[in-house]
Amino acid sequence: MRDPASKYDLSSTESLLSREISNQGDKLCASIRELHTAIRQQGEEIATLSRTLNDQRDNLSNEIANKTALKVIAEHDRVRKQRSENFWFWFWSINCGLILILTIFVPK
Repeated sequence: MRDPASKYDLSSTESLLSREISNQGDKLCASIRELHTAIRQQGEEIATLSRTLNDQRDNLSNEIANKTALKVIAEHDRVRKQRSENFWFWFWSINCGLILILTIFVPK
């Protein structure tokens, strides 16, 4: 026959180990929940940073496009002004040349 004290000791030890395993399982579940919450919060922070970066990228792209458009318009105006000045230079040069030729070579 078995010793009753050892049976009681085994039962107590088994009960103690079961409680310890249960406690460790509860701690593990709590740690997993905390980790899940931390990961979710980090995901939200990453999404916020991503939106901020996208907004900054869009603003920078718009700013670059506006500056480029202003430069193109300024260059277009400069070229148009230069062509106009060239036209009027040649127009008055030819007119002055014609007047000189007509005054010199036309008999009075």
